Amino acid sequence: MAARRLPGLAIILSALAISSADAQTRKPTVQEVAAIRNCATKYQDDVDEGERQCVFNLVATPCTNTREGSSNLGTADCYRVEWVIWDNLLNENFKNLMGIAG
Repeated sequence: MAARRLPGLAIILSALAISSADAQTRKPTVQEVAAIRNCATKYQDDVDEGERQCVFNLVATPCTNTREGSSNLGTADCYRVEWVIWDNLLNENFKNLMGIAG
């Protein structure tokens, strides 16, 4: 009986993979990147306050309050957009610390 379920499970998993691959995460806007950069700069000497003020409050949370961001996939996309901004900022800082020209 379990052998009969495997083909069905394989079909479902491949359909999920295809639908996930079709999802297009939008790129952060210039304004979103600037908002996070400015906030991180403002709180560079107070990491705890920076975390409270900057993480998710400037891009992800406002995005989830939109019609597009209110669905499960939309919410995930909102957080992916913010992740991209932080990832790029961290990579830039790492390169600067390592003395790597960008």
